[in-house]
Amino acid sequence: MTVKTKILNQLKETNTLADFYTDAYNCSSFGFVLDYNDEFLIVERFNDENNYDGLTIFFLENISRIRWEGNEIQSIAKVIDVSKRLDVKPNIDLDSIHSILESIQKHFDFLTIHIEDLDSEVCLIGEIHDLDNETIVMHEYGTMISLDRKFVLLNVHDITRID
Repeated sequence: MTVKTKILNQLKETNTLADFYTDAYNCSSFGFVLDYNDEFLIVERFNDENNYDGLTIFFLENISRIRWEGNEIQSIAKVIDVSKRLDVKPNIDLDSIHSILESIQKHFDFLTIHIEDLDSEVCLIGEIHDLDNETIVMHEYGTMISLDRKFVLLNVHDITRID
């Protein structure tokens, strides 16, 4: 068992709030470990205002640091509304990116895909229209201003994070 695996297991078993960093994308997320394997990590997230913010699936290789305990994190743990957490852990199949996408679509009806290696400012929110091992077609939600729904084809290998 690696040190990383040991720590992730400890955080999961003790239900400890942690801060997960993806420094390459200049991002950090507070949350609780729901599940993980050698490739992926599911975190139940809380935003900067300490409100429940859904699930995030990280590629484990993109996690550069994990912090837990300490004054700041323990203070945040006391003020977040844990009653908003999921009562039942969703059944997300972590076998592959394909199975994760299908599981999230089935459980939540929509998802957010990040392609941070291409553009860290871009995320695509919508429903899966079609999917294979190489490509995903999303029926993207429009912005609040345009309400223009459109289709977008993406390379599955460009996905860096899923919310």
